[in-house]
Amino acid sequence: MFYSILLIIFVFFFGAAIGSFIAASVYRMANRQPIAKGRSECVFCRYRLTIFDLIPIISFLVLRGKCRKCGAPIDRGDFFVEIIAGILFILPVLFYWNELFLARNYFILVLRDWIFLGSLLFLFLYDLKYRILPDIISIPVTIVLFVINALLGFKILNLLLAVAIGGGFFLLQYLLSRGKWIGDGDIRLGALLGAGVGFPGILLAIFMAYILGAFAGLYLLLSKKAALKSEIAFGTFLAIGGAVAIFWGNKIINWYLNII
Repeated sequence: MFYSILLIIFVFFFGAAIGSFIAASVYRMANRQPIAKGRSECVFCRYRLTIFDLIPIISFLVLRGKCRKCGAPIDRGDFFVEIIAGILFILPVLFYWNELFLARNYFILVLRDWIFLGSLLFLFLYDLKYRILPDIISIPVTIVLFVINALLGFKILNLLLAVAIGGGFFLLQYLLSRGKWIGDGDIRLGALLGAGVGFPGILLAIFMAYILGAFAGLYLLLSKKAALKSEIAFGTFLAIGGAVAIFWGNKIINWYLNII
């Protein structure tokens, strides 16, 4: 039990560190900076952060959310990204916990989910902030997930069908609206989700994305924070839909089939 708790704590902070890197990478990519340019720095005074300033979650709390040198506020969003990433990295470890010493593919499953969830978190943040889904992330991750799932036993035809549905569904909307309903980045993200969750998981991911998007749009309209013609970063909801589908897709689909 003690070692299990230590493992969970380690995974949480490992995920938080990845989340910190993801948040920094989103900023650097958007500002055309090299992702691996070195340690981060304060955006106000250009103070280069030391290793003690870069401990996930803990550094933010110790510094009380302020730069060590100039006292300027640190973006709280990065702090929450670290927490969310830590939780996301714990989920697959716990989800496959009973198979820890039984399944030879346990670590491959966890690694696949880390890649999938980390990529979705990156795309979620990028689309939320800049309304763009960069192909430099979507396309390579789609290929990696396709290969890993094929090695895990997914049938190639199943994955191809899921990719075709995920990408084709948004491609059709893009063509019919001439790019007014969705951006072309959603097409690649749809394909990524298909490669990640297979069929019929991709159907649930898309359905969840539209349900969440509808609720978010309704809230924004009622709160007068958006108009009917306002654009919504739909990729954020696709990312959430994909995360739900990879863990609870089969249970939700089976539950639905049993009540109809």
